[in-house]
Formats: sequence, C-alpha cells, structure tokens
Amino acid sequence: MAVDNSHGWWWIGVLVPFVELPRLLVVGLFDLQSALFASGPIATDGPVAAAVISGAVFAPLVLLVLGLVFIVSLCLDVRALRRTDAPWNPSPWRWTSAGMLSVVGAFVLPIPVLWIVSLGYFYQRYQRIGL
Repeated sequence: MAVDNSHGWWWIGVLVPFVELPRLLVVGLFDLQSALFASGPIATDGPVAAAVISGAVFAPLVLLVLGLVFIVSLCLDVRALRRTDAPWNPSPWRWTSAGMLSVVGAFVLPIPVLWIVSLGYFYQRYQRIGL
C-alpha cells in the first residue's frame, strides 16, 4: 500500500538524536571542569577554563532546544501518519510521551535515551510502512 510520506517531518526526527552529542560533551566538560577546579586557582583562570565553563552552560541549552524539536517532529510525524491510509496508526500520546520522557532522561540518565526512542519509532515505521 502506498503511503504519502511527503510531509517530511520524520527527517527531523532522524537527525535530532544527535542531540546526544552535546549531552556527552556536557558530561566531559563537567569532568574537565572538576579536574580544573581541583588543581587550584591557576587552572581556573584563563581561556581554557572559560571555554570549559561556557561549554558546560551552553551544551545543556542545545540539548533542551534540540530535544524539544525532537518531540515536536515526532508528534507531527505521528499526526501526519494518522491522516493517511497507512496500515500503521501510531498512538500520538504514546510516542509524544516517550519523546518527552527521553528528553528528560537525556538530562538525568547516562545512556543515550533519545536514540533508543528514535530508533524504536523509526524501526517500527520502516517495518510497517517504509520510510
């Protein structure tokens, strides 16, 4: 059965799990920041310390913005699929909730939660209707 995939929202959802990269950067920056502050006041002055501290502040903001883009694109893709004659009608509440929980989990869990939800969704989408 042919399904109209012209809405294109799913491409955003495929790209957004790379939001995990800033999260991993944040973890690394906090480790580096802790090491800098532990080594004394000389290490906390200068451009390296400033870059580490500003990166530790900037990366969570990037994670939050891209996480919200992920949730919105996932929701729009589910809604667009439900409007077609596709044999798969994913639940908007289930997948939007999973997207929200994965963004929250990206802040508190040390595992790539966004990738898990994204790959789960797109695998089911591919298996049932193709990309």
